[in-house]
Amino acid sequence: MRYLCGRMLQIAGLVILPLVMLLEFQQVLSFRTMLAGFLFGTALFYLGRVLLGDPRI
Repeated sequence: MRYLCGRMLQIAGLVILPLVMLLEFQQVLSFRTMLAGFLFGTALFYLGRVLLGDPRI
């Protein structure tokens, strides 16, 4: 169960980052919102890595 949650968080983090970039290119998001989206996606991916227990980060 922990492995599945970690994998899903990693995938969610990897999906959010290109979506934020796409919305920024279409000028839908402001710079602050784009930065918050990048930080959120990165945090999700990192949390997924921690849940998997992989020491190589």
